[in-house]
Order: sequence, then structure tokens, then C-alpha cells
Amino acid sequence: MRKTLLTLLVSAALVAGCQSNKEPAITELSPNNLRAVWTRTLDLKDAAPREIYARDNMLFVYTTQNMVYQMDRKSGDVGFIIRAASPGAQAKPPVLHEGSVIIPTDQTLDYYNTKGYRTASIKLKDPIRSGIATDKYGTYVGIDSGSGGARIASIDASSPNSPYRWQFLTKGVVVSTPAIYEGVLFSASDDGNVYAVDSDRNEAWTALKGVFKTDGPVHGDVTAEKSGVYVASADSKLYCLNPRDGKILWQYYSGFPLFDSPAVTATTVYINVRDHGVAAIDKGNGEYERHARWVVPDTTRFLAEDDQYAFLLGKNNAIVAVDKKTGEVKFTSKRTDLVVFAVNTTDGVIYAATAKGKVIAAVAVKRHGEVGELVWAEPADMAAYN
Repeated sequence: MRKTLLTLLVSAALVAGCQSNKEPAITELSPNNLRAVWTRTLDLKDAAPREIYARDNMLFVYTTQNMVYQMDRKSGDVGFIIRAASPGAQAKPPVLHEGSVIIPTDQTLDYYNTKGYRTASIKLKDPIRSGIATDKYGTYVGIDSGSGGARIASIDASSPNSPYRWQFLTKGVVVSTPAIYEGVLFSASDDGNVYAVDSDRNEAWTALKGVFKTDGPVHGDVTAEKSGVYVASADSKLYCLNPRDGKILWQYYSGFPLFDSPAVTATTVYINVRDHGVAAIDKGNGEYERHARWVVPDTTRFLAEDDQYAFLLGKNNAIVAVDKKTGEVKFTSKRTDLVVFAVNTTDGVIYAATAKGKVIAAVAVKRHGEVGELVWAEPADMAAYN
């Protein structure tokens, strides 16, 4: 009890420290800039940011020491701070489900409430390889089974002593995070297979015996929604599959192996074609053999989009704003101190952090006369861009 109380007091002190920031330099801004919606400097001690994840109204900053800072996406306020795993272990991306934050580690599924209290911890007998998907029936994850072979497992959080509801054997390791849509689990493995089963492990794509086969490993995460199931394969194709039967609705042939996760927005699928750039493909009506609307060289990741721009990660961690319709580069940020970025598929806010723990939420300046904090360049160079 004393240890728990001490942990909560320390966390509260850290939160208070995170909220105290110097007043930003407010100035009148011109278009082709980025302005801060908010900034917060986290007290990371001897650690540095490792990843940022945007989830609904929350932002999660993971550090190299596996501390997790949960922040409000609109205000930047810190909600809680937890140690998700011991240093050297793995803390995987968070998932929100029915008021809980689930954070997988090497061999556990840890459940936290919105105040950061751990409410449950499910220890599996097998190592966890993928991120997780969850619904009211269970939590689904790729594991390396001690019984032999890689598997997809359904976990029942209400039964911590016997958590496996079911497992099925896959021919390849499952590092791709699965997805759930309308009660069907879609998962993929590095043998190129894409599986579709319901919550009771029944095959959903009966004509395909539950499996769609690509011709290369699948390492990127699966995305599933009404418009399709999106899978990127090292066979060089991005597939959009019909969620009901697994048939190909359309495919994009990049000509190069695809290893990264597609980012799916309301109108567009963005995929990184390594060493060639980020490609944008229309989601809506189009040909079976889709062509990229554009490919922007020297970019590696989709970050966010608004009604005018798509924001991509460029060389030296620069933020590249391109015209959504044409891919024409409109402006590129000048600062080089940002080290981690979130993928935000819901709006035009860019989330990034410096190695020293300054977290920034930024948007594009669209018209003359907007007032705010400039995040276009590094602080020492700000005067040159005002």
C-alpha cells in the first residue's frame, strides 16, 4: 500500500512538473508556416521519446525507458504517467477499449483506467509478437507458441488464470497488428497469408477457406473498415479486399516491396514505398489496377492531412506539406530537432517531440494575420522566419 501511494505521489509531482512551461513566443504568422496548437515539455529524466501514438482524444508518448505519458490531444495536458515495462523490455502500441487503456508488453496485456491505475494484468505463457485488436469478445494478438509455430490467439481478460479462448496456427510469424470490423478479425503473417475469422474462430471468407494469399511477407498493420481491408505486402502490392468475402476490390502495384503500414484516411490510402517516397492512392471509385495519385520522393511516412495539405515526414525529420490533390510540395519545415512523430489519420494536427521531451501539436498557417507560436524552425532560428 505504501509503495502504491508513493508511486501515485511521484506521478502527481511529475505531472505538475510537465505542466510548467515557459511562455511561448507569440507572433503574427504568414502562410506556409506551422503554428503550435500547444506545446508541453515533459520531464523525461535520462530518457528520450521513442514513439508517439494518437488514439481518439488521447496522445501517448513512449520513452526509451518505457515510461508512458498520456496527454490530452486538444490541450496537451498530462493525464497520467506510468511505467509500462521495465527498461530493455518492449511496450507495444496502446489500444483503447471500454474505458480502459490496454498496453501489451513482451508477455503481458496490462489494463489501465483513465487515471493510470492498473486494473488487470494478463500474463501469457507465450511471447507477444504483434500489436493487439480488441472487441467485446476478446483481445486478439500474434504470439510465438511454446507448443510450436506462430499463432493468432484470442484472450479473455476475465479469465487471467486460463486466458486463451482459442488459438489458430499460422504458417508465418505474426508481427502485423490485426484489425476488427463488424465482428470479423482480419490478421496477416509473414508467409503472406491474410486470415478472416469471427469471434468464435469460424472462417469468414468461406470461398477462400478463410485465407487470402499474397505472394510476399506482410509486416505492416492491417486496417479494416467499410471501404475495405487494407494490406500491404512485400510482393509489392497494396490490396483493398472486400471485408465480406476476401475478394480483391482493387490493388496498387508499387513495383517495390511494401513493408510499412498503410495510413487510411477518409479519402486516401498513403503507403511508404521505401527509397522512393510516400504514395497517395484514392480510396473511392476507380480502376481495379489503381495508380498512385502522386508519389513524393524523399519522404518516408504519412503524418496528417487537412482539407488542403498532406503532411509527410521528409529528410532530416523535416515536415513536408504537399498539395493533397497534386502532391506538389508547398513548404518544408526548417527545424531538425524533432525526433518522433505520430500518425494522425483523423485531422490536420501534427504531433511531434524533440529528444529533450518537448511535445508539439502543430497545424498549418492558412492565411495572413494568424497569431500563434511558430514551430517552423528551431528556437535559435526563429527570428529568421518571423
